[in-house]
Amino acid sequence: MSAVRRGRGHEKRAQHGAVLVLVLWILTLLTFLLGAFSSEIRVENRIVGDMVERIRLRAGATAVLNYLALVGTSSPEGLASLEGWPLSLPLGNATVAYRFVPEEAYVSLNAASPEMLGALIGNYPDGVDDVDALVNALVDWRDGDDIVTENGAENAEYASAGLAYGPRNAPLLGVDELGLVLGFDQALVDWLRPYVSVASMSAGIDARFADPELVMMLDTEGRFSEQDLQAMQEDQAVADAMALESTFFAAARSGAYRVTVQGSGGMGLKRRQAIEVTVAFDAFGAMIAPAPAGMEAMAGAMQGMAAGMGAMAAGSAPSPYRIIHWNEFPPLDVDG
Repeated sequence: MSAVRRGRGHEKRAQHGAVLVLVLWILTLLTFLLGAFSSEIRVENRIVGDMVERIRLRAGATAVLNYLALVGTSSPEGLASLEGWPLSLPLGNATVAYRFVPEEAYVSLNAASPEMLGALIGNYPDGVDDVDALVNALVDWRDGDDIVTENGAENAEYASAGLAYGPRNAPLLGVDELGLVLGFDQALVDWLRPYVSVASMSAGIDARFADPELVMMLDTEGRFSEQDLQAMQEDQAVADAMALESTFFAAARSGAYRVTVQGSGGMGLKRRQAIEVTVAFDAFGAMIAPAPAGMEAMAGAMQGMAAGMGAMAAGSAPSPYRIIHWNEFPPLDVDG
């Protein structure tokens, strides 16, 4: 009898053990599903937050452009006084942080001399096999003829490299197009991106607004110290003197600007976005024309602003600016 009881007790303990294992397995599965669900929710929340932030940035950038156009229409000198500074624009209950600089703060891929392009490319940290070959291939890409520059590349050179296309023989339309030029790989293009422009048609850069690192790279003869750069950014006369020292720093303004709007993060997430727009303020001509001086100039500017606002309200005026291209930067995680 006791043996039967012991058998039944052992059977019950085995059943209880099986039930416990089953419960633990179910709890583990639920924990895994909950973790996966929570991760998916976080990812979706970030995606939605990024989308909302991108919409905000676009709206903020548009507001900034309209504000700058209005300032430039009323006072070109007033617009020039804002160049290069970190600025903010109240917009409803929010504040839009932005900065704008002339496009001539960047090296023009379409107008810079071969010497200037060579000075820039020659500073590529990973190095290149032949700087002159890259520069001349770029020159052949952007010029309007089929004549091969010495050590350059036209149709025959592209065919020899196994490529089914040749140079466009026209100005570059975007920085990404540089990746099609014979010899330029993606790493080099990405390194050049913060320093170059396709909107500027100036052979030199405006060193007052350029990245100091870019200025130092182009100062191939070591003429300028960091103190010189700081003085140049604060004093137009010093900048003019620099331009006399090197044609690399003699810029011709085109009326194009690069406006960068900085986001603060979407939906409470510690993520930042930025949006950049290259724009030409040339519809009214006020942005790039020299401004007269004195009270008459102020009165004329006020009349021009009033007329411009009235024309825009009536729908009879063109847009005060022309978008050249947008550049939306990927979100940056800042929450570790």
